[in-house]
Amino acid sequence: MYQKLWKEDARIEKPVMDEQLLEEMSFTLHRAMSDGFSVEVQYHNGSDFSYLSAKVTAMDVKSNKIGLLDQKNKEKIIVKFDDICNVTVL
Repeated sequence: MYQKLWKEDARIEKPVMDEQLLEEMSFTLHRAMSDGFSVEVQYHNGSDFSYLSAKVTAMDVKSNKIGLLDQKNKEKIIVKFDDICNVTVL
């Protein structure tokens, strides 16, 4: 019980991203999708950061979501672009 309370107290807030960084991440994701590159995505999961090595399978501008295929377990994952904090091409 105490561990659960402690974990809630240890919540990490999502950083505010500047416009230039958002444009760079968008360009990197588009390039990775068109060229078939794998990327490592750091995203905020609500209380902490998660890291995912994946291939970009879809980008929906209207809903602001990115479709990813996890390289480890071949699972499809959808992440909101606003939750992404960093993108690195592998």
